Formats: sequence, C-alpha cells, structure tokens
Amino acid sequence: HGFAWETPRHLPSTGGYFIDKTEVTNQKYAEFVQATGHAPPPHWKNQTFPKGEGNLPVVNVSLQDARAYAGWAGKRLPTEAEWEKAARGVGGNLYPWGDVFDMGFCHHMREKETGPIAVGSRKSGASPYGCLDMIGNVLEWTTSWFQGYENSKATNPQYGNEFKVLRGGAWYKLELAPIPTRCASRFPAKMDEKKLSIGFRCVKDIEEE
Repeated sequence: HGFAWETPRHLPSTGGYFIDKTEVTNQKYAEFVQATGHAPPPHWKNQTFPKGEGNLPVVNVSLQDARAYAGWAGKRLPTEAEWEKAARGVGGNLYPWGDVFDMGFCHHMREKETGPIAVGSRKSGASPYGCLDMIGNVLEWTTSWFQGYENSKATNPQYGNEFKVLRGGAWYKLELAPIPTRCASRFPAKMDEKKLSIGFRCVKDIEEE
C-alpha cells in the first residue's frame, strides 16, 4: 500500500544544493551521447531522439545512465529528501503549487498513450523553489534506496538494497486508487530499469567558498 510507504512524517535535513528547474531533455542528453559515446536510449534511432522531441524529457534511461550524464554535466542525482524538499518547499505542500490538485498545473492523470510533453510547459505548477514538472510528465530517478523511513512501522517485501526510489509520477495515473501522485509519493525501480516513463533531473552541491 503506497501510503504506508510515505509514513511516518519526518524532517530529514539536507545540505545546500542547486536543483535543475526541469527534467533533462532529449537535446541535452544527445549532447552527452555525442560527446562521450555513451549508448543512447534504446528507442532512439541513429544515435538521436525522434524528430521534434528535443524539448521532451529524456526517458528510457537507467540509473547508471542518469548518473553518467550527471557526472559529465558536473552535477549529480538528487537524494529522495533533496527531491522532495525542492518539490514541497518548507511549508510541506501536498503538491508543488499547494494542497489542491489541479490538472491544469501539471501533465498528469492523462491517458496512458498521451506521452510526455516539453519540459517546463506548465509554469503554473512551479514549486516554491521554482522547479517545474515535479508532479507528472515523467518519473524521476533518485539515488536513495527504497526502504522504510526511520521509525516506520510499514513493511514491504521490496524494501532493501535492490530498488531505488522514483519520484514525481508520470503523465498517467500510477496509484491503484484514482488519485494523483503527490510530493510524498515514492515508487520502487531496479537500478537497470529503463522505461518510457522514467527520466531524471540533476542537482549540484553549493561550493563552499
């Protein structure tokens, strides 16, 4: 049961960091593929993304692929806590923009065949820190293991060091119930998993002077 995985409420602390405003795009990922010779996502043809999809989020990338890109770009992937803080702000919003779900603020709860849209298209859904597409569009990798939170009573056969946490939901409904993904929603994925609904955004540590 997904809700149990999100409890108990806790306040992890994070250091200072910068986070990308949007998910990494096909265009940016193509630059990385060209520069490094890294294998492109399996659905690309001739080393490049489908025509006209440069501003769509890159998908079909494993955690290792996302990490390789982040390292090349001088960044890293976020932890689950960093991702959630950037999505919710200090007020602990249910959704990045507030506590009431609004389909106009995100690309979410659409038909499965719809697919993702250009990153940053839904400006009204910005988080308190200005991050876009934190709910919907594509799921996003974090580096955190899918485990129970401190003092959690919930048990799950998937807890442990096999699955990493995905955050943010995709363009379609992911919960069994007909409810939208929230800032607290978390989903497990094996590190080598590649799906057309999984992408990522990067973070960067603030350099100490």
